[in-house]
Amino acid sequence: MKNIALRTEHLCKTYEVGKQSVEALKDVSVCIEEGSFVALTGTSGSGKSTLMHLLGGLDVPTSGRVYIHNMCLSDCRERQLARARRDEIGFVFQNFSLLDELSVKENIVLPVLLASGMVDENYILELMEQLGIADRAGHTPAQLSGGQQQRVAIARALVNDPSIILCDEPTGNLDQRTSAEVMELLHEIHTAYHKTVLVVTHDLTVARGADYILRIEDGKITG
Repeated sequence: MKNIALRTEHLCKTYEVGKQSVEALKDVSVCIEEGSFVALTGTSGSGKSTLMHLLGGLDVPTSGRVYIHNMCLSDCRERQLARARRDEIGFVFQNFSLLDELSVKENIVLPVLLASGMVDENYILELMEQLGIADRAGHTPAQLSGGQQQRVAIARALVNDPSIILCDEPTGNLDQRTSAEVMELLHEIHTAYHKTVLVVTHDLTVARGADYILRIEDGKITG
């Protein structure tokens, strides 16, 4: 039996919007096996991004628990939580979240520098070559296509060698052909580096090829 990389128990999230309470997640319990490639699908507003943010420790649940491996995030102090996000999880977002004033390589190594770590030049070069951006190392994001910017974002997510990669609509700003290329790269990364990958998407074409698909609607896992 495989180990569990991510697990939730009776997870609920309620937001206060004006005088109304909005239940974004309702009693969600899921297990994601180590080394699996999972797609989380659902319509806009279904709760999929909220679930990803809770899994990644970017938000806190109203009730319920989130575990990374066997560590409960609710039991972590802020410093422990920050360390878990840095060491265990890499994030890839729809809008790339690159800094315009930095070069490709500088964007990639930024998480290492912020953590006062040592940059492994050989690993950085390996990542850039694997993702087809080694010849763009000195370029700025403005000089790249959308697909190239997302490749930089994927490299940055991998720079601390996390065990888990969480991707929130990673193809949302890309055309169909580039989306297919990015998803192919994510599958290559999953295989080459033995990562647990969770891709949040509303696009069933993007979800195809995952080991399994979780579907969420109205804050509940439906299949």
